Amino acid sequence: MLRWCALCTSLLAAACAAGPAVQMPGAIEAGNSADVMTDAFAWSPARAIDWSDFRGRPNMASTAAAMTAYSITSEARCDEGRFRFRVESYFLPARSWVKSAHLLERASDRTLQHERTHFDLSEVQARRARLGLAALESPCELPNEVRDRLVAPYLAGDAEVQARYDRETIHGTHGFRQAEWDARVRAWLLELPR
Repeated sequence: MLRWCALCTSLLAAACAAGPAVQMPGAIEAGNSADVMTDAFAWSPARAIDWSDFRGRPNMASTAAAMTAYSITSEARCDEGRFRFRVESYFLPARSWVKSAHLLERASDRTLQHERTHFDLSEVQARRARLGLAALESPCELPNEVRDRLVAPYLAGDAEVQARYDRETIHGTHGFRQAEWDARVRAWLLELPR
């Protein structure tokens, strides 16, 4: 049995109700803290994230009102020449935060929708990765170092689309553009198989 090690990459997405956030999506090291996957839960169409899921300590130095942390994880193996894999997007409550003062503002609901779409976008990219992996011909014949990098382009694509989403919606503060992105992401979720 040939095994491919688990790959875990965590990404952050920022939103700011008061104006554009300076912080852009970026990688965090999963191995740096034991709490990264504490209370993590996989994306599900039946469970939208809510402010009560944001349990991390807010970064008061940030201009962002909230931060969604998620992890796209993948693992794969070759069992008797058969390629088996799994790619999932997990919400990370211990790393996600919202400033308490923001919860009292009228913009709070708008910011929450923006954060939900960040998490939905991560699921879109996980689905694209699953489709790409399923379409591979003879992946078990690839060298280990090549197989270890199969998901990397999808993770890079996630970082790019998350940054574009924040730019175009001005971190959720542009209502019309936010509505366009919400509809676009919903359509992608309907088009892409789970």
